[in-house]
Amino acid sequence: RADLAWFSAMHDAGKFIMSCSSTRYSGECRGVKAQLAAYGKLEFITCVGKNDWAKYGIHRLESVFALLDDPVAESIQALGDDGKELMCIRFKDGLLLTIHLSPDIVGTAQFSIFGRNKWNLVEITNSYAMFRQNIVEFVRSVEEGRPRLGFKKTYNLIHTLIGGLESKRDGGKIIKL
Repeated sequence: RADLAWFSAMHDAGKFIMSCSSTRYSGECRGVKAQLAAYGKLEFITCVGKNDWAKYGIHRLESVFALLDDPVAESIQALGDDGKELMCIRFKDGLLLTIHLSPDIVGTAQFSIFGRNKWNLVEITNSYAMFRQNIVEFVRSVEEGRPRLGFKKTYNLIHTLIGGLESKRDGGKIIKL
């Protein structure tokens, strides 16, 4: 939280800050986002990825939050164990997001989205395209003299990530965000 407060102060002082996971720019996520209305009211989203919450949770968060226009979560709760992490995130509209991470599974970055009208399994596979688009967005930001991705979105994601770490540290306590 001290680091997040420092970056917030730098942002408030007018410093140029742009930080994100390239998954925000994945073609797979953008494709689903373009068709999101067809799903109807969303009920559940599940994400699965390799590694752990501290190192890779941000990538799963960023892909889903970008898909949903960067909502603010109500709460987060760590429910898994070391090696098999499970985070449950609740949103005001009733949507539940679960993120499953393990260093012991085959490498994957995927999510399933369940709406009242449609569901879909999405696997992020084109790393080159999302990394390239992230660089393009950064270059455009430098050319425009301002980050094209607002710091408020980055703050929201890191605040959620920290909440998950706190819940894990506190034995699965629900952390209000």
